[in-house]
Formats: sequence, structure tokens, C-alpha cells
Amino acid sequence: MFETPSGSPNTASALWTVYQMIFTSDRGARSNVPHIAIVVTSGLSTSISATEAAADAARQAGVELYAVAYAAGGRPNMQEIAAIAGDQTNRMFTLGDATGTPSAVAGAVLDSLCQA
Repeated sequence: MFETPSGSPNTASALWTVYQMIFTSDRGARSNVPHIAIVVTSGLSTSISATEAAADAARQAGVELYAVAYAAGGRPNMQEIAAIAGDQTNRMFTLGDATGTPSAVAGAVLDSLCQA
């Protein structure tokens, strides 16, 4: 049986992992290929300031971040979503309302990636 995790997500830790452990040459990352991470989050993490610092560090390391806000039954914290996306509105998406169906968000993310 699947159990839903409880508590606040540690988005900062996930972002640190992305750029320190995933986008590394020993894991196959190449310097001539864009390093892109799509973060799907409620924006309700344990610390917005820690998330912002980790997102800034990831961007400085060359990782392009896209943020997809999702808060089932609630409202995502758009301040944190903006911090992840570096305040670039073309890298911020919302999933869960009438206009933010999974296919619509996926299409919008792909459009944004292809324009970059």
C-alpha cells in the first residue's frame, strides 16, 4: 500500500542534490549540453530562504531551473516558486487548476525549453 509522506518537503536538499550529485561528469553530465531540472513542488518547503540559496547555487553551477507549482487542495507558495525559477516567469508553471492540467503544463514547459 502506498503511503503519502507527511510534513514539509525539503526542497533545498533536493536542489543541492541535483547540482552536486546529478549534474556531474562522473554521472555523465557533459559541459556542452544544457543541465535542466524541472522542480515540481507545492512551494511549501521547510525553508524558503534555504530553497532560494540552493536554487541560486544550482543556477551558478549552470543548472537551468523550471518550477512547477502543485498544491493539491491548497495554494502553492508562489514566492518560493519564483525563487526556484529565478523570478523568470517563463520558467514558472502551475498545475492543479482548470488551466494547469498535466498535459497543458507539460506543453508549456516544452515550449519554454524549446525557446531557450
